[in-house]
Amino acid sequence: MTEWTLFLNGTIAEESWFDDDVTPQLFKEELNAGNGDITVWINSPGGDCIAAAQIYNMLMEYKGNVTVKIDGIAASAASVIAMAGTKVLMSPVSMMMIHNPMTVAFGDSAEMQKAIDMLSSVKDSIINAYEIKTGFRKLGRTITTSGERKINIAATKPAAAWIDEGEELTWGDAKFAQINLDAHKLHVAVKVTEELLYDNAFGLENYIIRQFSKALANAEEDAFLNGTGTGQPLGLLATDGGAEIGVTAASATEITADEIIDLVYSLKRPYRKNAKFICNDQTLAAIRKLTDKNGRYLWQDSVQAGEPGRLLGYEVYTSPYFPVITAGMPAIAFGDYSYYNIGDRGTRSFAELKELFAGNGMVGFVAKERVDGKLVLAEAVKLLTMATV
Repeated sequence: MTEWTLFLNGTIAEESWFDDDVTPQLFKEELNAGNGDITVWINSPGGDCIAAAQIYNMLMEYKGNVTVKIDGIAASAASVIAMAGTKVLMSPVSMMMIHNPMTVAFGDSAEMQKAIDMLSSVKDSIINAYEIKTGFRKLGRTITTSGERKINIAATKPAAAWIDEGEELTWGDAKFAQINLDAHKLHVAVKVTEELLYDNAFGLENYIIRQFSKALANAEEDAFLNGTGTGQPLGLLATDGGAEIGVTAASATEITADEIIDLVYSLKRPYRKNAKFICNDQTLAAIRKLTDKNGRYLWQDSVQAGEPGRLLGYEVYTSPYFPVITAGMPAIAFGDYSYYNIGDRGTRSFAELKELFAGNGMVGFVAKERVDGKLVLAEAVKLLTMATV
């Protein structure tokens, strides 16, 4: 399968008068001109939100992997397009700018109110793109699949050995296996009365779609961490097929600074380069109080807005679905989560069902997606587990 590159440079617009803007039609033609995994370079001040949404959806529907690289600026609507990448990379000197949608309007108070309602609807819609990209999903490696995806892994690792010149080769017993990424169906559905839907003053339909996105994202994150693998993804913390135990705490209720240091060095050096911590907020509160033997706190606050704090020099992320400190349970994970593969079968779909419940004066809303997740290399993530009572 080939890999190719697209460049998104310039203002995003519905139409281009002088062929110097990026339009959905022009982007579609370039996108459909090849196949295989793609890299999209972005340097754009933004532009039309609706046009950006069209380009975002094209990339989300694309069958191959999409790597977004921001080499200048991804501002305004361009930042929405960037969220379509299975991987988003920024150079040290590039920028991303996010703000509330803006427009120009004229007329009486009724026209002004229409403009306000429209901006609120646009804001709700673009927030979905940012929310989908956050959480554990952004730490893992996302793959878009059209069918069952087989991932090759080393079941037992090959070992190197020295031999003398002319000596017969020694053949090892390394074995290779495959892990399958399937598709598990996740959905959320509600019914509302027609009166509530059409008489509301704050855009109930967009509100429902936004809440659906949050519900799906929450269910995903829970499964990516705690999933059983039966009818749902296999979670990072699964006893079989999940991360390896690196350290078992001496206590069932407390973590020490030395145990966190031991956790870091239980992870092999190649994985420590991109390693991060994950834990529950309650656990992080306890960690932030830990000091070394000289009385210095292990925790380091971020000096840059929007960046996570650091523990022993490594970024720390929290999830409400990670277990709190409990006897016999994992309390902290540390590793390179790019080895947790997330397989999206297509994209999320949202549907409004007017006919199905029309006789009851109701309108149904349904959101669905098909997704799987597995840790393909157990040694890439280590756990600090609490002692049993």
